[in-house]
This record gives sequence, structure tokens and C-alpha cells, in this order.
Amino acid sequence: MIQQQDQTINSIAGTLTTIAQQAGLMGSEIREHNECATFLLSRLVGLSSVGC
Repeated sequence: MIQQQDQTINSIAGTLTTIAQQAGLMGSEIREHNECATFLLSRLVGLSSVGC
């Protein structure tokens, strides 16, 4: 019984570790997209101020 519980807990711990890693990767992706969006927005604002 205790061995089965240990295996279950280890499995859950592994799953949580994987989820935490995926969340970290998602955070990095979101940061990169935000940087790109900010850059593009600044370029668009620059174009609109030229009087196009």
C-alpha cells in the first residue's frame, strides 16, 4: 500500500515538474512575442507620425 502511494506521489511530482517547465517555456514565448509586438507598434507609431 505505501509503495503504491509512493509511486503515485512520484508520478504526481513528475507531472508537476513537467507543468512547471512548460509554464516557464510559455512565459519565455510570451515575453518574446510581447517584445516583437512592442517593436512593431513603435515602428507603426513612427510611420504614422511621418504623415503617411
